[in-house]
Amino acid sequence: MDNIDACAEHLDSVPVTYAKRPTPRVVLLPAQIWEDFADSYAGQHMCEAKEGNPASVPAKVYGGFLHVVTANNYGGFDGEYRSEAWQLLPRDLFDGPTHDFTDYNLFDEGVRARGDHTGLVLKVGGSEVVCAKPVHFLRGVPTTVPIGLEAAQQYVAESNSWGWRAHVGASNPSWWSLEGHPVEVYGDGAPDRRAALLYLHNGKIHEYGVHPDVELAGLESLRGAAQRSLDLECAEDTGLLQAALF
Repeated sequence: MDNIDACAEHLDSVPVTYAKRPTPRVVLLPAQIWEDFADSYAGQHMCEAKEGNPASVPAKVYGGFLHVVTANNYGGFDGEYRSEAWQLLPRDLFDGPTHDFTDYNLFDEGVRARGDHTGLVLKVGGSEVVCAKPVHFLRGVPTTVPIGLEAAQQYVAESNSWGWRAHVGASNPSWWSLEGHPVEVYGDGAPDRRAALLYLHNGKIHEYGVHPDVELAGLESLRGAAQRSLDLECAEDTGLLQAALF
């Protein structure tokens, strides 16, 4: 016991320094756009970087700037869906020290905060770029043209034998709507309610878990298929500003 106490006393006396991670900008994206960002996750490519040989990564455009996604958080039915990303700048426009790979010893030594990629050099399309500012992209309600109730019910009928529906013994859901999209609901209400909004993107039906506290509307609120999608508007918003920098 004396040795354990002595060890604990020693550890308590060791000074520990923690680097502060930059505060990210937070951006809410429609679910269909967020899914595309999340699918571009580049962490596996970044692990292959070496000194003098930056990693080649996929990137997405938002607000006229390229971004690389370095982490994803999937929150289930009641948590946050978040893509942690970095705004990229061409190397000759970045003002500050740079490095070609992540030295994890710097994390352990408290020199750099975990997840801080400021100054990390990457390659996008063969051109060198640098991680400049952190951005967290959060998933919001989709803005696609809503699918019809019949298509949603068919999808659920074909999905009952696998995934979360099979796990919770889901059957005979009630149907509601959220911002014009069909929502399947199991359970009587919060906190046990399980609700999934269904929407179409890239030819495939996707699920958007709805928090138990979110108020749903009746089926009379379902929008018609003629509702204009905002995909093009989002694409126009991203702009082509940075393309001219290469």
